[in-house]
Amino acid sequence: MKPILQVCSLWFVFLSGCAVFQTEPPKTFQLQANWSRSSLSVRNYLGSRSGHVGGTALGNKTVIVGNAIDSLKAFDLEDGNEIWSRQIEAGVPTGVTILDGIVYAGGGDGSMYALNIKDGSLTWKYPSRAEIIAPATLDDKVLYFQNAQGFVYALDKKNGDKIWMFTRPLGAGSSIRGGPSPVMTKNLVIVGFPDGQLVALNKIDGSVKWERNLLIKRRFSDIQGLVVHEEKLIATVFDGPIHVFDAQTGSDYWQKDWSIDSNVTIVGGVGYLSTSDSQIKAFKLGDGEVIWSYDQVRGHGTKPVVEAGILFVGETEQGLLALDASTGRFLARFTPARGVMATPSVDKDKNLVFFHTIDSVVWSLKWLRGNPLEKFEFQRPIIH
Repeated sequence: MKPILQVCSLWFVFLSGCAVFQTEPPKTFQLQANWSRSSLSVRNYLGSRSGHVGGTALGNKTVIVGNAIDSLKAFDLEDGNEIWSRQIEAGVPTGVTILDGIVYAGGGDGSMYALNIKDGSLTWKYPSRAEIIAPATLDDKVLYFQNAQGFVYALDKKNGDKIWMFTRPLGAGSSIRGGPSPVMTKNLVIVGFPDGQLVALNKIDGSVKWERNLLIKRRFSDIQGLVVHEEKLIATVFDGPIHVFDAQTGSDYWQKDWSIDSNVTIVGGVGYLSTSDSQIKAFKLGDGEVIWSYDQVRGHGTKPVVEAGILFVGETEQGLLALDASTGRFLARFTPARGVMATPSVDKDKNLVFFHTIDSVVWSLKWLRGNPLEKFEFQRPIIH
């Protein structure tokens, strides 16, 4: 019996040893390529203009994306087939807004375009004579946007007629990667400028309600992002702090110096953002207390997007990163040929995520969950 016991013992050790060398855990979450297409109209583009910060926008089974070079395109959401393409001088560098079957696109040529989402036909066009630095913001009747010279426009969204225009002398500073879209309360539209100035305007006539200057003694001063949530205004400064204000008065709630690199996404009282030191932070909107931090972002992160309990963020030196939004736990990473500067977009009903790379390629990925995550649900962090 003794030899048999020894053989059995060795067999057990051998099996245990095999387990030691299994370095990759079973995959419970995967990002799988669905399709990819070029957003360019010209083939074999050899120019120097790239670094697209304009993300994809989803509408009625369609993916809309503009590049910073020559065009705006519509692709079929399911298979990536091109539906239409519209050439625009200097492209659409900072993304589009879709509402009621109309695509509103701010061109690098300084014009705001309203296009039919079905075929790309022109509904109206308004020239602002300077590059438009962020997607437009719309309410039921009015479209608001800002150009690179600091002009803020309110247009009738049906016909593009100007309702009012606001301008102020720009101080020192220039936009590093576009700028924030205007944000709205019931009675105000709030805009940020490259010199760190924050201005709240009356929605009806564009008159100034209040102003704040967020200029700090750093290399850059441009306001990176603006969000309004339950009458709180969240403003981020590029490579600088995050500020939370009373949206109606501009008075302070709190501020944290986190070296911000993106706008903020808010889900259920929790904020998510990217920092310039390659981190993703989740924090309580009430007081800024950090819930979790992920410090393995490759390069700079885009504005995070949170859907179905998953946080998606683009990485400038890698591709697309997926984290558990509740805990910051790593789920998956997809690596195309070049990195990402544009905010991803998500179709949670189809488990699809879309993003636009620096080298003008639009990707559609499908996310898959293994058995351990089949009943994966987003558990929001407890907020006291």
